[in-house]
Amino acid sequence: MAAAPLKKVFIQNADGYKEVAARKTPSSKAVWDLPGGIVADLLDEWTQCEYANSIGYIKTKNLPGVEKLDPGAMVDVKDSYAANTKTCMRWRPEQQTSGGNTMRFVPNGPGMVKLIDCWAEVSFRGFNCFVKARHVQPAPANETAGDAGAAAAPVAPASGTSACFVCGDTVNSIAGVVCPAGDHFFCAGCLSDLLKSFKNSEYAEQKMGKGRVLCPMKDSESPFGDAALIPHVPQDVFDDYVKVRVAVAEKGIQEQIEQQYAAKMEELKERLAKAEGTAEQNELDNHRLKIIDDIFTLRCPSCKAAFVDYDHCSALTCAFCKCGFCAYCLKDCGKDAHAHFFDNGSKCPKEGGPLFIDQKGWLAFHARRKGRLLRKYLKKVPEPLRKKLCGHVAFDAEDLGIDMPKDLSLEALAAKPEGGDEVLLILKKKKIDAWPSSGRMPV
Repeated sequence: MAAAPLKKVFIQNADGYKEVAARKTPSSKAVWDLPGGIVADLLDEWTQCEYANSIGYIKTKNLPGVEKLDPGAMVDVKDSYAANTKTCMRWRPEQQTSGGNTMRFVPNGPGMVKLIDCWAEVSFRGFNCFVKARHVQPAPANETAGDAGAAAAPVAPASGTSACFVCGDTVNSIAGVVCPAGDHFFCAGCLSDLLKSFKNSEYAEQKMGKGRVLCPMKDSESPFGDAALIPHVPQDVFDDYVKVRVAVAEKGIQEQIEQQYAAKMEELKERLAKAEGTAEQNELDNHRLKIIDDIFTLRCPSCKAAFVDYDHCSALTCAFCKCGFCAYCLKDCGKDAHAHFFDNGSKCPKEGGPLFIDQKGWLAFHARRKGRLLRKYLKKVPEPLRKKLCGHVAFDAEDLGIDMPKDLSLEALAAKPEGGDEVLLILKKKKIDAWPSSGRMPV
């Protein structure tokens, strides 16, 4: 039986802008812009909502009338399948038959969930993304995906000819793009070459436009708009261009983390090198340095790059060296860490954490894990220094949500649970479906 054709929708910014922000997931940052006035394929419709302190996604078709409501309104729930008395709330806006993405079931009834936002998953030129539903309307009759985009996007005049700044060829003005400063015209072929070159350029250059290409003459700090580029470059070229932007954003986050902790560690190292303090102060600084670097800072087990970003899936991939590792025990699993979980009932075999968990739950886990490792480290510190050391690292711990031990005796520190049992007990106590959902890790 042939699959039903996808519904066509018209994308137009409801706030009057020329472009519409497109995201890999609703909770992620916008990675590119859809040009206004295009026709795209509608893949699915989801509503992010809150029920009993849980934040997740429900199919929009199971929330009658939700498209007419404002965020914060209470929404009726009625599963589209008449025999169902409940509807499924999911961690992520994905149709998945396995239980890994099921958060909980919400009973049918009036005013059952609080509306956060409505989303449409669309496909344009083979690229799947999420846009806010208010920017999506039914497509005009007989339109096919992409039909309206070519007319809406070009920056160049709609008539006449222009000479390409790069190759010198004179082409129809609608067959190219003028740079953001308005001084240089690029034909479609040279525009494509520009994006290919940008993909292979140095990170410093990619970073200048936050992952977006600038005019080679550097006469403007504004990058080319996606709406202007899309009609003139091949799909694979544009897709690779978007991947550069995602990589630049990921690396920027890593750099910020590294800078924050590097500043703290350099301060300590300088003090230790100068031996400015007493022998006791230097020893305390040395302990604090080890705690910040080895316990409080999460690092890739392969390249040791610091990381903090997490988005649902606990099989992580390093943005720098592409190592696959576990988000709980940080084990190096080679290229892909999924087997680390699948071989143990979708749980980390060492820490017991599940494959899917929201960011709030994951951060809470690591606050406990770091607290556990801190207590273990403190047992090795001579008793006269133990209390003073805790005073030195208290502010660092507070920033990360780590509870400092109050009883610093060896007996009390040794009595704290270690290993995976702590995670499993907390998961059972808190009932994972009560934690708000916040999205998934950027690809």
